[in-house]
Amino acid sequence: MDRISVYSKRLREHVAKSERNPQAAQLSLAAIDSFEKVMISRQLLDGDLSKMLSAARSRHLGPYYIGTELLLTMLSEFPQITDIWRDLAISKLAHERWVAISVIRDDRIPFDLAKELIQRGINDKSAKVRLFAVEGVLVRNILSLIPDLEKRAKAENNRKVFQSLEWVLSKLK
Repeated sequence: MDRISVYSKRLREHVAKSERNPQAAQLSLAAIDSFEKVMISRQLLDGDLSKMLSAARSRHLGPYYIGTELLLTMLSEFPQITDIWRDLAISKLAHERWVAISVIRDDRIPFDLAKELIQRGINDKSAKVRLFAVEGVLVRNILSLIPDLEKRAKAENNRKVFQSLEWVLSKLK
């Protein structure tokens, strides 16, 4: 059994053991099946990609983690997946923008893409997205975004985000 099949099998076993919601389990398993098909065939088709993206967009934690992990795993093989993160970052839905910003801590996200997503997230409408973006500056050590953080701190009206801004700025200076 090859590495991809072993990995997919482990993910399926994890879903079977831990996911109690049948719809969430089905979403995760469809994403895993698509991932395995794509990685073995080395062909990324829209239908397969949409199953993984549906899982990543899910508000259920299980499919969210499975979907984002699969997309991150495929990123080095299929660089066009960077467009998915960009599309999520400009979604009308705050949850989808959060999905995009939630992965920037992962080293599989190229530095330039992380910087782009963070820079967009710093001024997002959603406080949750802004909070993750602010923390992402520190995690990815993007010193060039300090001026953006300082500007945001002057306009920030959410107490939690403001406190995070102050703390991150104190660590970066």
